[in-house]
Amino acid sequence: MLLPISVCMCTMKPLVPGNRLEPNTHYPPVSQTPSTLSIAVPDDFSLPSAVCSYGYFLLAPNRWDPDRQQLLRTLQGRRDRLIHIRLRQSGSRLTLACNQPLERAEQAKIKHQAIQMLRLDQDLSQWYHH
Repeated sequence: MLLPISVCMCTMKPLVPGNRLEPNTHYPPVSQTPSTLSIAVPDDFSLPSAVCSYGYFLLAPNRWDPDRQQLLRTLQGRRDRLIHIRLRQSGSRLTLACNQPLERAEQAKIKHQAIQMLRLDQDLSQWYHH
């Protein structure tokens, strides 16, 4: 029988002492990534807020790493090849560290999926009247 574990929704840290989250071993250390991509984001964009504002980061293939403030995710490359990424923010740039070398067309496909996933391609200004 599985018992529910209470966790903080954004930090994903257990609220009950002694509970641990299992590490995901599909993602190599960032220092060993053969492809790194970059995406410009608005100055007021916050990756942790974007990721943690919905519960999707709790569902596969997403995994939020609260200690490193990064999203681990599997995306679809060319010919249905699986690409594991680590997505981090540094100022007004997102960095996608990929676990495999990517051809130029595949880089564009992976970037497009990340932009679409975070809804960076949508104009939401109508929701924010000043």
